[in-house]
Parts: sequence; C-alpha cells; structure tokens
Amino acid sequence: MPLHIGKLIEERLSHKGMTKSELARRINKARQNINDILNRKSIDTELLYNISVALDYDFFRHYVMELTSQDIISEPKGEYAELRAQIAEYEKSLIICQKDNEIALNEVRLQNEIISLLKKQVQ
Repeated sequence: MPLHIGKLIEERLSHKGMTKSELARRINKARQNINDILNRKSIDTELLYNISVALDYDFFRHYVMELTSQDIISEPKGEYAELRAQIAEYEKSLIICQKDNEIALNEVRLQNEIISLLKKQVQ
C-alpha cells in the first residue's frame, strides 16, 4: 500500500492538538503551505525532518516499515540478533542487580531495627 505522508502528518497534527498555523511557525513556512504539505503523497526529507521535530514524531519509520514489509530491505545479517542477545544479557544483569539491591535494603532495615533496639536498651 503506497504511503501518503501528508495524511500521516495531518493525523499526527490532530493527535497533538496543534494548529496548522503553529506547525507553519515551527517549520518556518507560510500557513497556506501547510495545506499543500498535507495533500502530498511524498515529501522532501529535510522538510519531513523539520516536521518530525515540530510534531515530536518519527515519520521516517513509516518508510522503513513499508520497505521491510515488502522485503525490499532486511535486517543486517546477524547484527540485530547479536544486539538482541546483548539486550537479553543486560536485562538479566539488571534483574540480578535489582535483587541485590532488595537484599541490601532489607539488610539496612534490619540493621536500623537492631540499632533502634540497642538504643532503647541503653536508655
């Protein structure tokens, strides 16, 4: 299905609750140019970049999704798999660190209770 970038921009503009005038101001274009942009099926990359920044949204990902869904491009051989494996290892390490932190916090709580009891005995 061909991508209609103008419609995507218009949807995001509506979602953000931003006026066409505000978008025009943010991308340094005349207000009347915005309607032209919203009717476009394709767009200059620099303009799309500026619109992406103004609307805080990555419109380029729609092109990547289109290319990958049509098998025009694919992930670099093994690179993503390697990155996924690294992420999984980091996630495991994070879980271990979180458990270690819980143990340390419990240890601190117990030590505070002991200190509190000892202070009561001293008084």
